[in-house]
Amino acid sequence: MPTLRKRSAKTANESTDVSPNSVKKQKVAETSSGIPLAKITRHDKPDFEPLYKAHREQLEKLGLKTEDMIAIRRKIHTHPEGGFKEFETQKVIRATLLGFGIDEADIKDCAGTGLVVDIRGTGESVDNTADGKINSIALRADMDGLPMSENNPHLDYKTTTDHAHMCGHDGHMATILSTA
Repeated sequence: MPTLRKRSAKTANESTDVSPNSVKKQKVAETSSGIPLAKITRHDKPDFEPLYKAHREQLEKLGLKTEDMIAIRRKIHTHPEGGFKEFETQKVIRATLLGFGIDEADIKDCAGTGLVVDIRGTGESVDNTADGKINSIALRADMDGLPMSENNPHLDYKTTTDHAHMCGHDGHMATILSTA
């Protein structure tokens, strides 16, 4: 893990003039390898890459096309919509489910822009209740974006609307779609 360079007081205060005529450039703190701190979250962050790779490998063995799910999440991320206005998001999710082979009759509109989807599994029911077997499970995800701008210059798939998925709803939707 790279060590961090500390910013000097001079560097931290170097760009105090923000007028349009100002030509001073603000220096950004960097790691010893020259990576801007904005590219990492903290110097003591654990390395999750081995766990991520093992998890991804497991999902792909089970048939999940992870690159497709990443692409869907990024597509949803670039077009966030406000609450009860997620018309395009609903279309993307419906098309994805239909592409998975979910029967159109099992996809129902809910609250105008939401969806309720019945997916029938092929596995055995689980007997873990006093009164019988469990043969269904309910999953849900929010779809809306927040009415705020996204300010992440390092993101390759930025929002294209006046909303942003700042709470991770795009990831939640992709995760739920991955279970289908």
